[in-house]
Amino acid sequence: MIAVAAQWAANYFTFSAYPMMMEVSGAMTYSFYGIMSLFSALFV
Repeated sequence: MIAVAAQWAANYFTFSAYPMMMEVSGAMTYSFYGIMSLFSALFV
């Protein structure tokens, strides 16, 4: 149950942060999420 809540919280953060980050810089946004994807591939 805790893992489900953590997943929902992470999805909400991603969903709400994406538009704000895109206003600043599209390249920075995609780079950030790309780096986070690489980190998750390493640790999962």
